Amino acid sequence: MTVLVDATLEAVVRRDQRVVVTALIVVIALSWTYLLIGAGMGVSAFEMTRMLQLDVAGGMAGTAMMTPAIWTPGYAVLMFFMWWVMMVAMMLPSAAPMILLFATVNRKQCETGQPHVATSIFALGYLAVWAGFSLVAVILQWGFERTGILSPMLVGTNAIFGGGLLLGTGEDRHA
Repeated sequence: MTVLVDATLEAVVRRDQRVVVTALIVVIALSWTYLLIGAGMGVSAFEMTRMLQLDVAGGMAGTAMMTPAIWTPGYAVLMFFMWWVMMVAMMLPSAAPMILLFATVNRKQCETGQPHVATSIFALGYLAVWAGFSLVAVILQWGFERTGILSPMLVGTNAIFGGGLLLGTGEDRHA
């Protein structure tokens, strides 16, 4: 009898892991596809790269060939989703092991009758944090574009800003 129960539990564990892994792969693949086709911007990532290469080859590095965006509420929402999907595409693969671990612990708590939280709720916490970051990124992008510190291609146009950004993102190895 215990062999049958153990075999059934192993089958459930394998099924749960397949469901979580499949869901993660689908979300990651959809996120990257959306970004590569242009994230609603009307120009693919490949075309943007080509435009920037032409811009640099033409001796006008950093000027970008795009016209400045008109920041309407709809455009701001589009930028928010661009940042959010980009965060999901880049960060979900590194969060996947923790989500899988949570699913395993959750399943064990469920088996013993202890209170548990759905794995989807746990994963939504990650999405909410990345949405918060995306909102901050959109606000900063709008402000930097408006002041001319960033070009429409998100290229820094001010050496002091670029240097400060580089220093701000650096790692402090003496802390």
